[in-house]
Amino acid sequence: MSENDKNKTSPLTLTGANIAVLGALLPQPSWYKEHPKQALMIMRAVAAHEALPDIGKIPTPEKGEDQAAFEAREKAFSDREFPVELQTKNIEAVKTCLKFMLKNGALGATKHTVRLIKVFDLGNDEADE
Repeated sequence: MSENDKNKTSPLTLTGANIAVLGALLPQPSWYKEHPKQALMIMRAVAAHEALPDIGKIPTPEKGEDQAAFEAREKAFSDREFPVELQTKNIEAVKTCLKFMLKNGALGATKHTVRLIKVFDLGNDEADE
């Protein structure tokens, strides 16, 4: 891949839950600590993390709030879609992170995980196994 291709940006659409998951996972050292280009992965992960939009605080139950109201707020937060532009080289870092997390069972079986798998085109990786 040429340097020009690595610097191209791709428009993605992620949900609030996707962004929250990536925001929590990308800074974790477990996924890049064994990577042969560790420093490069760190720089690209930081760039990807910084490119994520500010989604605000993840909802938590408010005092006196009934469960249904909280769940409605949480669903609205989690399902809201955000446009995200990431450089190809930074997408590769996100994919490396997600592949590691999938391999190690660190992602729950949720619709948000499925969306990450689809957005970052990870579903075909296991077709050959």
